[in-house]
Amino acid sequence: MNNRRIDWTIVALLAVAIVATLCAATVPNWIRYLGQVSISTALASVGVMMLLRAGLLSFGQGLFYFVGGYAVALLNRYGGITDAFAVVLVAAVAAGLLAVVLGLLLAGYRGIFFSMLTLAVSMVMFWSRSDCSASIKLAHSNGTPRLAATCCSCSSLPSGNEPVSLNNLPTNVDLP
Repeated sequence: MNNRRIDWTIVALLAVAIVATLCAATVPNWIRYLGQVSISTALASVGVMMLLRAGLLSFGQGLFYFVGGYAVALLNRYGGITDAFAVVLVAAVAAGLLAVVLGLLLAGYRGIFFSMLTLAVSMVMFWSRSDCSASIKLAHSNGTPRLAATCCSCSSLPSGNEPVSLNNLPTNVDLP
């Protein structure tokens, strides 16, 4: 005889998921969007919680969501595939492959070293894929130090020909 107890939390969550799936067509778009954002935030929180239980703190968990989303976007653009199950599978495989590679590299680190390395890898990927990678350097012309910015698509950054002061700093620079 098996005396296993039923975990009612899992049963309740499954019931809510089934009802939400069946009612998705009748729900307004803003509620559906809010639910999608909530679910994605919950997934990120579960990932952080799993790492914290293992004694690790990761600042780069967004990298895996980025890679999954980027893989789905590329699949849609170049493959024309929009099937929900296919794109979720592709996102999971892409993020999983990256996790295996980074896991092999970061497995020996603990504490602050693990945290900073995950943040560094995440930032390297972010800046390698951003549309505007601005590099600001100190330029000297005519003995006057000036800030010079080289940027591929931001035209509102100073070019280095004019002195930079609090009066002529750009007010809205759209960086990704």
